[in-house]
Amino acid sequence: MALMQSMHDVFKGWIAYLVLGAVAATFVLWGINWTLATPTYAAKVNGHEIAATEVRESYQRQLAQYQRTANGAVDEAQRALLKKRVLDDFVSSEALITRVDDLGYRVSDADLLRAMAQIPAFQVDGKFDLSHAIAVLKAQGRSIPEIESLIRRQVQLEQLDAAMRASSFATGTEVKRLRSLTRQQRDLGWVLVPAAHYAAEATPDAAAVQAYYDAHKADYMSPETLTLRYLEIDAAALAAKVTVTDDQLRSLFEQQKAKNPESYNQPEQRRVRHILI
Repeated sequence: MALMQSMHDVFKGWIAYLVLGAVAATFVLWGINWTLATPTYAAKVNGHEIAATEVRESYQRQLAQYQRTANGAVDEAQRALLKKRVLDDFVSSEALITRVDDLGYRVSDADLLRAMAQIPAFQVDGKFDLSHAIAVLKAQGRSIPEIESLIRRQVQLEQLDAAMRASSFATGTEVKRLRSLTRQQRDLGWVLVPAAHYAAEATPDAAAVQAYYDAHKADYMSPETLTLRYLEIDAAALAAKVTVTDDQLRSLFEQQKAKNPESYNQPEQRRVRHILI
């Protein structure tokens, strides 16, 4: 614990891309607002907020590496693909961390130190060097809790991976099938026939073309299509263009009344009031 306490006293940062190369990738949100405006998180996975600053830094690191590989030529489509891929990796990683926590995987301080000692960035001549590790970490700007959390996440994922490998099995049928597939052999032969050698000899006449078409009509069938035409009538728009006078309404009323007088007649009605003493 003296070693851990000593590192706690002097650690000031972290080279994340060296330490977390084996973790399930880095994180970025497709379409994220790269400012510090609200919200301050890039995504939520199982209720856990992923800080936008971590997302941005991870994307920028991968983009810089991609630019070095591509000699600086990275278009917008490639940037968008990189963002999506990094986000997918991060979401998967966060979901796995939730699962290993639920399963009870834990990382002790001793496990944490052993994992740090295996990081090449902290080694000198193949051995862990505390002073060198301190110098590397002081050059960065991350807090000690962040460093410990990131390494613990990696160790937890490695524990889950080891458990899955140890618990996996293959049936006898699967083993036989794999053996047969890996031992299969194929003999392949081919002959190259250039079409240009025979194109000059192919001079079909109209009758030959028609005969071929008649024999292969099914190959030239196109899918059924439908041509649709429609007229849209907007009642409100039409009403705005029509002006009706009282005389026109009265004339129409009289015409309809003459045709269907029963529709305009009402039965006799009376109103009665009674005072009873």
